Amino acid sequence: DYVAGNPKGDVSIVEFFDYNCGWCKKGFPEVVSLIEKDSNLRVVMKEFPIFGEDSEYAARAALAARKQQKYWELHSALFSHEGKITKAVVDDAARALGLDIAKLQTDMASAETSSILQQNQALAQELAINGTPAFIVANQLVPGYLPHADLAAAIAGVRKDGSCNNL
Repeated sequence: DYVAGNPKGDVSIVEFFDYNCGWCKKGFPEVVSLIEKDSNLRVVMKEFPIFGEDSEYAARAALAARKQQKYWELHSALFSHEGKITKAVVDDAARALGLDIAKLQTDMASAETSSILQQNQALAQELAINGTPAFIVANQLVPGYLPHADLAAAIAGVRKDGSCNNL
């Protein structure tokens, strides 16, 4: 999984998201703000495409973009786009970022990409996550959109009670 923030941070947040989830889009700037303000925060990104083919295409493209060291850039571009994320939007964003589209398409179709999505689906099912966004803060599942203040409070609570752990 892609890790944003500090890979060795003392508090881990895992976010399950879909690029076509309005609440995920609303929360994206708040997650970015947390990462920028907290140098000891580790955010693990879990692609969880639940809104159809376009969402799966976007998730596959983001995962494939890792092979070109452009995951975060594509992730940010997709969450910054106003409106529905379609295959055309994904392709346009990838081109604008200078991704090698032929390589991206090959990596999107790879067994590795499929395996990551299958593992994310299985983990979500095991944790009874059936919507996006869903956050795991340290070892607590928090479903739904969380404003910046609530996420920051959850992080502070983990640090205060000493339950910091990396997932």
